[in-house]
Amino acid sequence: RDFQKGRKHLKECERLCRQPKVTLLKQNPTAWTEMRRKRLGNFYLVLGRARERQKQYREALQAYSEATRFFEEQKMTETVIERTGQPSLKQTVQTWLRSRALRLSRLMKQR
Repeated sequence: RDFQKGRKHLKECERLCRQPKVTLLKQNPTAWTEMRRKRLGNFYLVLGRARERQKQYREALQAYSEATRFFEEQKMTETVIERTGQPSLKQTVQTWLRSRALRLSRLMKQR
């Protein structure tokens, strides 16, 4: 909620997204892999949105670039997400990330 105050915990949050949950890893490694992918994907998207809200456009663009790279590496570019504030509208994460990057580029040029 207050991203600025929680900023010091970003590295820890990312580490926890990557860290295996031992019981799940032992019981079902495939489920853990899928959970890890979802956690990291969400982490990058939330990080980009938070930076954008703070008007830190360059950092937001960097977070979205990391998200794009992550989703491409994981072959998850066709993952469907809901648009913020418009849950009835859905689009692929690849399309959403492109639109955010384009918007941020325009905002940075205006500055």
